[in-house]
Amino acid sequence: MLQRLASHARRNVVAYLALGVAIGAAGGVAYSSIPDPQGVIHGCYADTRGALRVIDSPSDVCEPTETALDWNQQGQPGPTGHTGLPGPAGVALTYGKSRSGPVALPDPGELKTIATQVVPGGSYAIFAKAVGGLTVPSFSCAPGTDVIYCNLLHNERRLASTTFGCLIQAGSSSDLGRANLIAGANALSASETVGAELVNTFPDGLNTIRLRCLQYGGGKWPASITNARLIAMRVDRAGELDLFKALSTKVVRAPKKPKLRPLRQILP
Repeated sequence: MLQRLASHARRNVVAYLALGVAIGAAGGVAYSSIPDPQGVIHGCYADTRGALRVIDSPSDVCEPTETALDWNQQGQPGPTGHTGLPGPAGVALTYGKSRSGPVALPDPGELKTIATQVVPGGSYAIFAKAVGGLTVPSFSCAPGTDVIYCNLLHNERRLASTTFGCLIQAGSSSDLGRANLIAGANALSASETVGAELVNTFPDGLNTIRLRCLQYGGGKWPASITNARLIAMRVDRAGELDLFKALSTKVVRAPKKPKLRPLRQILP
């Protein structure tokens, strides 16, 4: 009797161990095969009852009363979204305008606008530069032309002379650079560069800075402007321009302005 019980116990232990190994193997297959190596989960949908079960494909297949249904572990990428609205405009620190020209100046005493720049409120260091040019057709001046005389080594030659200048104006602040153009002695043309600079604080809103040029007086041939520049640089506050330039070594002061007669003594 005891011998039969011991034999029966041994058979049960072997059966239980075999069952455990089978379950463990099945669990290992399921763990490693669902989803499959491509990330696809395979399932079967019961046509009548609507039940859904997951299978281990390809070792397991759907029943005839089921419909195969697969889905990805990770969904497909969606379409690209719409482009967002543009962001607000940034704050510019430097504004500039240029004009290559040539721009002919009108009759003496009349201002000609060369460049205009609009800036928002704030403090600015403003710089302007322009090249004035004068060309005469020959060394002989027409009668009635305003001239000056130059005594050369071998003869006395009549010269055409024009006094011109360029003015920057920002609100109530302004600065003027001026020079003489003399042609007809050693060359039929002459050119000079004038510069002007100032600091100004504008109120809130849009503000206009203008570069204007004129000839005070001259001969038959008017001056023209080329390579004009108007630059406004934002600064923390408006003060003495020399203090600002001490912090910016790249800013070059305009050439020293010649001493000329006041404008009221030149214009009629």
